[in-house]
Amino acid sequence: MQWIATWPENFDPVSYPPSVLGEVIQYKMTKIFRAGNESGGVFPLIHQGELLGLLGLKSAKATYFQPGLVAWIQAYVDMATTDLAHEKGRADAIETAHKINRLLHSTRKLQDALPSALDLLTGMTEADAATVLRFNPASRRLDLLAARGLESRTQAKIYLYPDDGLAGQSAESRQTVKIEDLQTLQPAIWQADYLSKEGFRGYLAFPLICNDNLQGVIELLWRRPKNAVPLMLDDISRSAEVIAYSLERTLILEDLQRRNDELTSTCNATIEGLSRALELRDLETEGHTRRVSELALRLAAKMDVPAEQHEILQQGALLHDIGKLGIPDAILLKPGSLTPQEWKVMQQHPLYAYSILAPIVSLRESLDIPLYHHERWDGSGYPYGLVGEQIPLSAQLFAVVDVYDALTSDRPYRPAWPRSQAIEYLREQAGIQFSPVVVKHFLELLEDLK
Repeated sequence: MQWIATWPENFDPVSYPPSVLGEVIQYKMTKIFRAGNESGGVFPLIHQGELLGLLGLKSAKATYFQPGLVAWIQAYVDMATTDLAHEKGRADAIETAHKINRLLHSTRKLQDALPSALDLLTGMTEADAATVLRFNPASRRLDLLAARGLESRTQAKIYLYPDDGLAGQSAESRQTVKIEDLQTLQPAIWQADYLSKEGFRGYLAFPLICNDNLQGVIELLWRRPKNAVPLMLDDISRSAEVIAYSLERTLILEDLQRRNDELTSTCNATIEGLSRALELRDLETEGHTRRVSELALRLAAKMDVPAEQHEILQQGALLHDIGKLGIPDAILLKPGSLTPQEWKVMQQHPLYAYSILAPIVSLRESLDIPLYHHERWDGSGYPYGLVGEQIPLSAQLFAVVDVYDALTSDRPYRPAWPRSQAIEYLREQAGIQFSPVVVKHFLELLEDLK
């Protein structure tokens, strides 16, 4: 035990007899004592059976603490203890709301954090069970998100149509539904009747509202009659506001994710269609773009390229020759060898790719392959003559895959090479045209794919 305040400031509370303090703490009863010409009293601060602290008084008069004065002091102590308990309760409620806030904001998966949040809320309110129901604007229904203290069979029975029950009333009216004893409801409501049969008596449904939007309902249940006093409702409202905000934030994030997924799906479908159109125009072997895209992803996985980079790599692979849209047909479709001047025009297609893709913000991260896949490890490539590790890793990977697929596919100007001949070519060009490390991993991948 530690005294937290004294008056006057120079008073030493160690003068209270330890035996007196021990008796007050043990029996939670006021103790009056005398010590020589002095007297004193130690009053326990008790609220709902819990010892919150002690109040000690001393007097220089041996007969100071008469029964009437002790009774007056005891009445004052009782009032002060009630105020102290209320202040402690408010502080605990605020701290609980802060804990719930930190908990719900520590993860994007709200349903993973809600059970722990309900543990905090039921601990604060001494409730035996609790639920969080989320309002679905599309179906105009309440869906059970999390529950604590309810058996699964009870959940299945009560929350099959929760909008018809007590929670639905709270959601519809946007008001708190308070029931001190479920057994006293007349006429009986089916949900209340079922909860009563499950042993619950006290009930509270609190609407979750954020920015004037109904997000859901919190339910608290007690196995004894419970009167939800205004102070308790104030305490619950703090945590309810936090949960309502988190539900709205999650709804916004889910909507953004859904829209992003739809845009990504549309973008990827457009890219695939465009890549097929490029194959037709360029007279490439059918399926070349799809094959090199899939093989590049496998090579990236083998080389432990982070998974979040795979979609970017795939988009770049599908668009690797989009710059050929800027090459005249007379050059692009020429059956014979290109003249030096025509070759210079052909070498511009990576730069054309940059011009086409750079304005599209969502594809900027995919530019490395279309722009750099014709660079060579020894610096003799184009369009910039990059050397070694100056070449982005995705372009290093794709260059090996692209050349291998081209060599092992039939072309108008030559038949496909045997697999062994293509592999030998890659070995010869390791450190010249290609990254030696990438070639090594690619040849291992080919062995794995046999």
